Amino acid sequence: MAAGFTTCTENPKDGNITVNPSKLEFTAEGDTKTVNVTGNNWQAVPSADWITVVKSADSFTVAVGANDTEEPRSGSVTVSNADDSKTVTVTQAGAEAADTSLNVTPDKLNISAEGDTKTVTVTSELPWEATPSDEWITVVKSEGSFTVTVGVNVTTEERSGSVTVDNGGNSKTVTVKQAAAGVIDPSLDVDTEVLTFGAEDASAQTVTVTSLREWNAITEDAWINIVKGDGTFAVTVNAADLYEPRTGTITVANDTNSATITVTQAGLIDPILEVDVEELALGASGEESYIVNVTSLREWNAVPNDAWINVEKGNGKFTITVAPNTTYDSRRGTITVSNDTNSATVTVNQEGLTFWYVEEIELDVTTATLDINDTLQLTATIYPDNATNPVLDWKSTDNAVATVSNTGFVTAVGAGNATITVTAADGSNVSASCAVTVNEDETETPPYTRNVKFKHISSIRVTNPAGGSYYVQQTRFTPYDGEPDGPGAILYIEYTTNASVLTNRGFNATITNIARFISGTDTAVGRVFCDNSYVDIYGAGGEFLRRENIAAGAEGNVYKIGPGNVGVNVTELKLTLDQGSVLIGTGSEMTFDISNNY
Repeated sequence: MAAGFTTCTENPKDGNITVNPSKLEFTAEGDTKTVNVTGNNWQAVPSADWITVVKSADSFTVAVGANDTEEPRSGSVTVSNADDSKTVTVTQAGAEAADTSLNVTPDKLNISAEGDTKTVTVTSELPWEATPSDEWITVVKSEGSFTVTVGVNVTTEERSGSVTVDNGGNSKTVTVKQAAAGVIDPSLDVDTEVLTFGAEDASAQTVTVTSLREWNAITEDAWINIVKGDGTFAVTVNAADLYEPRTGTITVANDTNSATITVTQAGLIDPILEVDVEELALGASGEESYIVNVTSLREWNAVPNDAWINVEKGNGKFTITVAPNTTYDSRRGTITVSNDTNSATVTVNQEGLTFWYVEEIELDVTTATLDINDTLQLTATIYPDNATNPVLDWKSTDNAVATVSNTGFVTAVGAGNATITVTAADGSNVSASCAVTVNEDETETPPYTRNVKFKHISSIRVTNPAGGSYYVQQTRFTPYDGEPDGPGAILYIEYTTNASVLTNRGFNATITNIARFISGTDTAVGRVFCDNSYVDIYGAGGEFLRRENIAAGAEGNVYKIGPGNVGVNVTELKLTLDQGSVLIGTGSEMTFDISNNY
């Protein structure tokens, strides 16, 4: 059996616990030991906090730290589950009694008036300290010894002191005696006569004193602090609490002579902070800059509070620049200028982009007279030409007379008067207008006439819907308002009582090979209706160009205007029919086919 363990042998049953060993013994130094366990669902709980238990699957460890006392201690670990419980006892021996013996060598020191340093050896098993009885004795401790240093005895009397050595169990005393001095030079000197400090200067300045006699340094100024050393003293000053500087003195003296040191301290730095401008304005482009001058005796900084403001700090000033403002709205931001006490705010205003409103609208046509279905393109010119929002709104006062598109394209719809007004959409309410008069429709009314709109190839049939006969004497052709498709633009046909006219109004298109007339016959009597008929062609100025005869012929004959008319701007085609030969009987019809595809 291993030392420190007691074996417990049992025959475990279901739910029973066995522990091995059931007793643990530890030395004062402490240790870790293992206890094996059989049983189900068990826990191990120590009885004292100096016992540490760590459980594993089928064992646990018991760790015990060092016992620093001389008294032995005991405890236990309880191992248990729902059915059984076992106890492992834990005992630990006490520590051995410490050796408190203490010896010092030598235990007496005799030092001359000039001073000296001597060493004392210390023998101790326990930690120890050495403490001098007087300020004129200086002790420096090291491993197993300490030194005793005594300065010059400037008096004419012997002086005595001691050093106490203590290890907590015992103490020893080393006596120190220093001989008296003879006649000592009374001179006294200091290495500086002026000390200068800043307002918040916490550093110490050292003054060296030369004197063979005992000396001291004193001051009557409460803000000056003195710490005396061996042949020196350190001077510190309290932080200034006024803006004005202050001056004090230190007197250094022995029993015969003295010296004076003047101490000066700067006053607090005035916390004043001023800026030469509190508000400024910059343009929208971001190309400008502005310099702000700062008056401050203390360290300062300038921080913009808005991302679009930039600050570059200089010596006693800072430069402000801004990012371009891409909106039409002005914006306002701030810069905080501050030192450790005061602050000032600079407000920065930046213009928005300039919105150029429309100041005038000029129409190329201010009055117009149109026939029904005529069109007119109005052109509006805005001033200034760099207006920010050049969008225009077009409106008609009477859409039953004339309509207008959002591009100024006017269509005559019905007879009457209407005003076409164009208004700037930028809110300026600037407008211009065109007065439009639409003529009465001259077309005969049903049942004997009808208006038919057509484009390119179309057929126009005129019939007698009520029976009987009707003599067609004249036919007139005029353009229909629509998109300009080039030569042969959209047309419509109507009946008149006199000359037959084809007019290209509003488009000024070149008409070439524009028409072909297919002769027809009276289906009732079989008579050709085109005998002795012709087409007269007129130019842009209304001048007569030439005549195309339409001879009698069978149905399907083609009569073409052109190609001798190529390149001529034709404004009118007058068709004259033989009145005696154009007869539409009951149920009969005649057809004009007009095409620009010839």
